[in-house]
Order: sequence, then C-alpha cells, then structure tokens
Amino acid sequence: MDAVVKNPLQLPEIRAQIARILEPKDAVACAQVCRAWTSDFLASIWRVVDFAVHERFVALDTETIAKNGHHIRIVKNLKELAQLEALLSLSVSRVVSLTMVIQPSLRFRVNSYDLLRQNSASLEFLDLAAVPDSKNLSVPMDVLHSGSKLTVLKLQGVCMSRNSFSALLRGCDALVVVQMYKTSLVSRSSSDIYQHPRVDSLVAPLNQVFHVDDNSPNAQPLLAHFPSLRTWNTFDYGELDVSTPVFKEQATKYCPMLKSFYCPSPGPVVAQLVLHGFERLIELKVKYDHLTIDAIVAILTHHKSIWHLDTFLLQKNILESSDPNPVKDHLQGSGRIMQLIPRICNELITLSFPLHEMDMDEVEKGSWGCKYLMTLHVRVRGLDTKEKIEKAIMLWKTGRNVRKRKWSDIWGGGSNLDEDSDQDVGDPKPDLNPCPSPDLDDDDDDRVEPVSTLEFNSIEARVARHLLKFDILESVWLGTEVFTV
Repeated sequence: MDAVVKNPLQLPEIRAQIARILEPKDAVACAQVCRAWTSDFLASIWRVVDFAVHERFVALDTETIAKNGHHIRIVKNLKELAQLEALLSLSVSRVVSLTMVIQPSLRFRVNSYDLLRQNSASLEFLDLAAVPDSKNLSVPMDVLHSGSKLTVLKLQGVCMSRNSFSALLRGCDALVVVQMYKTSLVSRSSSDIYQHPRVDSLVAPLNQVFHVDDNSPNAQPLLAHFPSLRTWNTFDYGELDVSTPVFKEQATKYCPMLKSFYCPSPGPVVAQLVLHGFERLIELKVKYDHLTIDAIVAILTHHKSIWHLDTFLLQKNILESSDPNPVKDHLQGSGRIMQLIPRICNELITLSFPLHEMDMDEVEKGSWGCKYLMTLHVRVRGLDTKEKIEKAIMLWKTGRNVRKRKWSDIWGGGSNLDEDSDQDVGDPKPDLNPCPSPDLDDDDDDRVEPVSTLEFNSIEARVARHLLKFDILESVWLGTEVFTV
C-alpha cells in the first residue's frame, strides 16, 4: 500500500499549480529547495523574458539558455542586437508572444527573421515596430507559414510590399486581430489582395486604412483584405481625410459586416462618419469630451440597431474610485437631448458614459425605451457622496430581491394561477406601494414597492426606482465602483 502523503507540497501536481501564480523571485527561491522542486519551478522562472526588467539575461552563457530556452513563452521589449542574439539558441522555439523593435542594421534584421522562423509554429501574438525615424524599414514576412497559430498581429512604422502582406495573411489562418500604424504597403496595379476570412477586428487610424501607400493614391484601402471585419478602432485623433461618401462606399463594399466602430476623433468627424458612413451600427465607442450635439443626433439615427454605447476612459481607474470625483460634464446643459438616447434606442444593452451626469428631473419626464438594458455607467446629479451612492445601490438590490421572492411565490407552487387566469400576477401585493410614483404606469407599480416606504423624493429612492424598471440590469456604476448582481 502506498504511503499517505501528508504534505501537499510533496505532490508535483500541486507544486506545478503553485508555480503558475508565483512571482519570479519567489519561484527562484522555491527552485533552490531541492532537485525535485527545481524541475517544477524552472518553467515559471523562464516563462517570461522582459528585457526592460531582466537586463542581465544577455549575460547568461549559451549553455544555460540552451538548456532552459524551451521554457520561454513570452518575450517583451526586445530592442537590442545583444538581446536578440541571446535568444537565437535552437531551444528557444516555443515562444507564444513576442514584442520586438526592429533595428535598421542588416545583422539585426537577419537575426530577427531567424527568431521568427524558429517560433513560427508557436507564435500567437506578434508585435513588430521599427525604431522611430527609420523610414521605410522593410520587413519581409515569409517566415510565417500555413498552419500558424498567430491570432494577433501588430505592425508599426514598417514597410512591406502589398504582395508580402497578402502572403503574411494567407499564412496566418487563425489571425483574428490586426493592428497597424504608420505602416506602408507598397502597392502596384498587379498587387495581390488576399482577403482573410477570419480577421474580424482592425485597429488602424483613418489615414492608415485609406492611404496604405503614399505613392499610390489609387491603391485599394486596407479594408479590402478583411471581408469579415466586424469591429474597427481608429484609436487616434486624426481628421477625416477622405470624403464621407467614399468612406461609406468602400466600407460597405469591402466590409459588409462592419457594425462596431471605435473612434476617439473630434466630434465633427464622429458626427460625419456615424451619420453618413454607416447603416445600422450596433456598437459605438467615442471620446466623451469630443461628443457634440451633432454627434448625439447622428447616434439617434441608429436608434433601431444600436446595442452598445461606450466611451474611451483616459483614467483607467475611474470605475474603481473610493469616492466620486467632481463632475465636469460639457453636455450638462444638454440633458434633454442626451435623454433621447435611452428613450428611443429601444435595443440598447450598454450605456456607459461615466463622464455624463444625468438630472433625475429630466430622466423622470419620459420613460426609457431600452427595456433590455444590462449595463448602466453614469453619474447622477445630487448623488455626490459614497454614502448616497451605496444607499441607492442597496435600495436597488433590495428591490430586486423582493421582486424575485414575489415571483417565486407565484410560480413556485404557492399559487393556483393557470395560464388562462385573468388575475394580474405582476402586482399580487398592491398595498405595499401606498405612494406610487406619478411618472409610472399602473402596470409598473410592482417595480417600485420596495422603496415606497422611504422618503419618496430622496435622490437615492428616485434613482433606485428608476433602476428597478430594467428587469435584466446587472451592472451599475454611479461614481464609485461597479456594482453587479
């Protein structure tokens, strides 16, 4: 009979799981415990090589790298020839993610091709950039072949022929995301335009898409390569340097499934493109500071199709604030027109405008048509402290729980109601709401009962009553953290 293992760390499977979550310095300490532990923690130690952090990596002897290189999966900030040559051991052949800045020297480029070739079968993420001010740095990409696992490709400041770009796409069957910036595709009238069947997300500025080669103004746009494109992020603040009719004609011709548009460009550009460049947009993401009245009107033209409205957040932690920040809403005086978005966009699922402050006086003047709303991230005037926000959220969650219990009582066997019953199952306890809201219809009374015994006009109660109108609302942010149910 096998001996009972008393210490879980004696099991290699347990040590392997622990190794995955340890910091490198802790993994090194564990690897020094004994020979058995060394083999378990080596993979964690060698998994990531970040030359911005691991400056001494280039000083390792070739034998050590050859012995452990097969553990390397992620390479970051590769910028120097010495760093590149340290990775040329044949054992470094299972890299999954590579971020490299290509230097103009011939030796660097030749060695970079060797590194790419060694890892062509394992790479899933590839980020190649040219050093600043190195114009027209060519990057032949024939090192990736059919069967490549590459799913994300990022190119910045490089130059290649249109035929080479098509060959690259043809060899990357699994490619899904392409990001390009200041990348030139040398085009000819006979250039091969390969249409990739799987790429559905493009990150590229407007001028990159419509001017792929400055010397060939009539070259087909970058969109021509991606017939399955669904999402386009322009990611910069560039002006529109192509006419709106041309934009729409080419987007419709080459990318008929393009329905998600992320554009941080100035308001006039957003207004033009949203109004005249698309039909039936499903998702739109803009920079809130650039949102104008004209842009809002343009959004409303897609009221029958839009599902998601979102904004770029310059402060990434804005949705995780311990206390609500002061509001500087440039559209604060346009609350009436802002309210048209949730009122007439009936298909809206996400409304994430964290920099917008709603006025409940305007909100309560009309009902929101977006009954399938699941995510709401906004501020509310008067809900300006953490305590008020938490109270409003508590009332909302309490109301949801009461509603669940009520429906459970009705449909859980405690009622003799049948499908043909004329009895109103939506309000089995009407006496719980002695002070109904004047802006709600009678059939909405069941939604507000949990807060009816509170001071009716408090801002917290008004907000909670409003949130309770949306049966599947699950994510709410009102100024501090995101609350989910």
